[in-house]
Amino acid sequence: MTTIVLGIGDFAVRAGPVEYVCHGLGSCMAVFLYDKTSSITAGAHIPVPSARGGSPIVGADIIFNQMSKQLTDAGCTMRSLEAKITGGAKINRGHTMTVGEQNIYAVYQQLQALGIPIASIDVGGHNPRTARFSSSTATIQISIPEKGNYQI
Repeated sequence: MTTIVLGIGDFAVRAGPVEYVCHGLGSCMAVFLYDKTSSITAGAHIPVPSARGGSPIVGADIIFNQMSKQLTDAGCTMRSLEAKITGGAKINRGHTMTVGEQNIYAVYQQLQALGIPIASIDVGGHNPRTARFSSSTATIQISIPEKGNYQI
């Protein structure tokens, strides 16, 4: 099985067995999409809700736009996809709406706009996490320092 480590702002679309890994998800979101009728999957490490003018940081809006195009080009229909999401921790306390909360909301909006249901979710909290999505089991293994590992 191929392992793809997704850095901040990265996404990938693949057919066949793959493991996507997102390290150090604080306020960032990891989004994993899988086609229930084929072996096509996608993974993304989303740092911010939207692209800001002139910023090199890629937001959820651009990532979802490009990722959905690649999925469609690979033969997927949006209604055959399901999503598993994690991340969006409240790292910066004291703000009205933290970046993590904004990212969660942006991911919800993007998935809803594309008609992709969320099959499982593990968002929020105050701890960073690492997420590993396996296409062969369609599960996410989540590791939180000092709290342990669990699967969704």
